[in-house]
Amino acid sequence: MRHLPPLSCLLAAALAGAHASAQSLIGGAHSPATGPILARQDLCTASERLCAPLLAPPPAPFAGGTAYDPTRQAVWNTDGVSLVGLSALADSPCREVFCGPMAVPVPVGALACGLAYDETRNALWMIDSSPTLSLLRTSSSSRCPEPASRCSLANVIPATHRPGGLAVSETHQLVFWSASVFGGGAPATVVFVAPAADPCHVVCRITVLGTVGCAGVPLGPVTGMAYDDCTDRLFVTDGTRTLAATFTPPCTASRFACCPAPLVAPWYGLDVESRHPVTVGRSCLQAPCAACPNLALDTVGDPALGNGLFALRIRGAPLGALAAVALHPGACTAGVPLWCGVYHPAALPPAAVLAVPLAGGAACTANGTLGLPIPLAPGLCGLQLCAQGVLVCPRGGFGLTNALTLPFSDS
Repeated sequence: MRHLPPLSCLLAAALAGAHASAQSLIGGAHSPATGPILARQDLCTASERLCAPLLAPPPAPFAGGTAYDPTRQAVWNTDGVSLVGLSALADSPCREVFCGPMAVPVPVGALACGLAYDETRNALWMIDSSPTLSLLRTSSSSRCPEPASRCSLANVIPATHRPGGLAVSETHQLVFWSASVFGGGAPATVVFVAPAADPCHVVCRITVLGTVGCAGVPLGPVTGMAYDDCTDRLFVTDGTRTLAATFTPPCTASRFACCPAPLVAPWYGLDVESRHPVTVGRSCLQAPCAACPNLALDTVGDPALGNGLFALRIRGAPLGALAAVALHPGACTAGVPLWCGVYHPAALPPAAVLAVPLAGGAACTANGTLGLPIPLAPGLCGLQLCAQGVLVCPRGGFGLTNALTLPFSDS
């Protein structure tokens, strides 16, 4: 197969069919009946329990936070005292723990109050009750993050308030955090906005009035926040209700809408979860190819805006095989018969064919990755691509991997 236009041209050609996808929220939640859990909610529908994080209930109403990490298809979660990184994929939520639990790196006596993951920096933002805003990075020697920078918010947040939520917009390079009065009286919530390059220099303040709420019920102190660069919507929750607003730089919030949908437990952390690749069909190899039952096409991370680490990965291939990935705009189809199996992209030949170098040490151990950095371009939101691996075996014969529908969204 010949090489056709590069990925950037393929994405540009497909933009006409793109549309913003519905928001999917994910976060830590807790009630006496459930204990601390990880929950998911398609906005304005009932939430569902995913699994039980390996952390305790937050020790204060403002403590705790959650961030979705599309580079690992994982969640960072804190109860205010400990931090853990765990898988959030549908087939194994919470089963794979790649970091912690570890003590949160905060000043003595402080509690972590919010998390947000920044794809453009491959780093984790954290706000605590001291109050301090930190940027945490992982190193080559550790899968757990360490503080890279830190600044004080003591002169920004009123002494009567506590931070409760944190969010980041990679498109606008802005950091958002909330501060509310907890423990009685009007919550007097304020959302602060600062440039990511100078995060403790506030450039915007948005007052969340107590009269703004669901069906006339005021919103309580904010416990979680999220931002969706696909729609420029900012989400704040008091645990039981989620208020959305369209943010327009430099400092305008409009089109307020509230979702009081039933929750399995109140939120103590919140983030937008990116859409995950969807597997279509199955792999096959025709004789005289070696029989490799674990042949598959999967991904490294989600195709989320700004995820420069996104990649397609062929694994479990015959040693010595030549491999390529076919890419075509649109979701994968029911497919047409080809060689030993079914070809799922919408056209043959596809819009692009990209070679994937394979390497391995024994039969059926050949693996290879194809890096496809995702631009930070909101116009991609709602776009879908279909990808499928094609193999030529060293002694002849062809093979196909399963296909993947790749949905573009934000996290």
